[in-house]
Amino acid sequence: MAVDERSRHELYVKLQEVLGPEPATTFMEMTPPIGSDVATTQDVTSVRQDMAVIRVDLHKDMELLRFELLAAFRGELNTALTSQMKSIVFANTSLFVAFAGLVWSLKVF
Repeated sequence: MAVDERSRHELYVKLQEVLGPEPATTFMEMTPPIGSDVATTQDVTSVRQDMAVIRVDLHKDMELLRFELLAAFRGELNTALTSQMKSIVFANTSLFVAFAGLVWSLKVF
């Protein structure tokens, strides 16, 4: 039996006779009207399953992103340290040559 507005009205009238006007109105206000979208248990279960799949995919994506960021950070850190090490070695070599020249000049005189 298809529910239409006429059958809803008939139900409302019968509820008024049996329960009285206030409980009948309360019941009809709590009952969704015709054509309204009501989530079923199956709909809720489906959404939960979809959310579980999304959660797993998101976790995998976050782990991948973590490893990519870590690799990028290590690469930049390695580049920075290599550059600084070259500068330090060059500066130390220059100081050593200058000091050696100073010592040699002091021995000569």
